Amino acid sequence: MILAALVFGWKTGQVRNDAQRLRMLWKEASPESRRQMRNLTLIAMAIAALFTAWAVAQP
Repeated sequence: MILAALVFGWKTGQVRNDAQRLRMLWKEASPESRRQMRNLTLIAMAIAALFTAWAVAQP
């Protein structure tokens, strides 16, 4: 389902626009802002991994 949403988003150009916007933000960000963005990304990935592990463990 998530993959379908990504493919649909890519086809409509929304994912590409978001990716370009993030690249611009990253280039313009200060080292402190970059660190915060990196930390938020790691936290989001950890939450996604926990949710995935929980979903797989369900009977």
